[in-house]
Amino acid sequence: MRFFGTLIVLIAIAAGVIYFTYGSIEPCHVLAREYQMRGVNDEALLGLIDLDAQDIYSNETSGYPVMECVGRLVESWGQRIAG
Repeated sequence: MRFFGTLIVLIAIAAGVIYFTYGSIEPCHVLAREYQMRGVNDEALLGLIDLDAQDIYSNETSGYPVMECVGRLVESWGQRIAG
């Protein structure tokens, strides 16, 4: 029982950190924000200076299924850790 309590607390802390960092806990919104923060696909932004980068990344990730967003987030975070 103590294990499940600890697990719930750890999940709540992780969700709080994600929300604080990205402003959302929805995976595709977080992925769009991650792409914006890392500058992924910035060549797609050339010539689109008048548009908000967050909108461009949100449009890109809105078509992804949730599990694809989760997979890409894990991959992106792994790249951050690897350097």
